[in-house]
Amino acid sequence: MVKTVLNLERTVYSYVYIGEHIHTGGTADCENPAVCKDCGRPYGNALGHGETELKNAKEATCAEEGYTGDKVCTVCGEILEKGEVIPKLAHDYADGKCTACGAIDPDFKPVITSGANGEWQKGTEDGLSFTSNAAFADFLKVQVDGKDIDTSNYTVKECSTIVTLKASYLETLTVGKHTLAVVSETGTATTEFTIKAAASFDDTESPKTGDDSNMMLWIALIFVSGGVLSGTLIFTKKRFVKR
Repeated sequence: MVKTVLNLERTVYSYVYIGEHIHTGGTADCENPAVCKDCGRPYGNALGHGETELKNAKEATCAEEGYTGDKVCTVCGEILEKGEVIPKLAHDYADGKCTACGAIDPDFKPVITSGANGEWQKGTEDGLSFTSNAAFADFLKVQVDGKDIDTSNYTVKECSTIVTLKASYLETLTVGKHTLAVVSETGTATTEFTIKAAASFDDTESPKTGDDSNMMLWIALIFVSGGVLSGTLIFTKKRFVKR
């Protein structure tokens, strides 16, 4: 039987009763019922979400924010509950750098802890050492009077950072004050040092002092020898007289 119906918008459509229709086909999911393959209408009930699992979770570090993770349906993969951002952790600074991410401590100021304002006299065999509180692993270079110096002119070793200028290099510097900078990734430690002239010796007076000492020794020996000789002669003469 054909029946015509007029709706509120005056749209006319027709449908045919063909008896009781049995829906079939289609697949229900967590939120939607199945759709009949014959009539294209939904039927039945949605399955509902199943168990959830946590995804996209991430621990916070001093370099990056973390995330608590999203609760996701294990059946359909839909995010049922969004997670929250976890703030970054504080840096763990040591010797001017973070031990976790390597970030430089903005409050760290490298300084010369030993050897500041040192003096070196020309002719000295040993070099001149300076210690920076910057880490040895962060060492970059050495500067004297604002200029980079070749690595052959100094040694550097661990225990913070110990730089020793070699005597052969110090001999090339002029007498007077100079500046030194130990440059590290975490900053630059600076100080001054002084080159002193070689020790001077008076060639005229020093030998004279030695000659006077030797002469006095010889005079003393002569007097002693003379006394011994005189005593021997007197003793011999007395023995000769008695005979």
